[in-house]
Amino acid sequence: MNAVPQWSLAGDWFDICSCDIPCPCEFAQRPTGNHCQGVLACRRRHSQHPMCPYRPTAICSATAAGGSSRPPAT
Repeated sequence: MNAVPQWSLAGDWFDICSCDIPCPCEFAQRPTGNHCQGVLACRRRHSQHPMCPYRPTAICSATAAGGSSRPPAT
């Protein structure tokens, strides 16, 4: 049996959107007003894994979504 490698990850996360706080989309609920427009940014400050060397990484995305994949509550 293979041993589970030791790893660590540290970074920063920021997101904001047009929904009420907390964003219902993050809990698989319908977005506020049936649409969600937002921005997400994250930055890896440190990581350690035997098969993945550390490289500074930053990601930013803009999203727009409507509705939900969940049926309405009854």
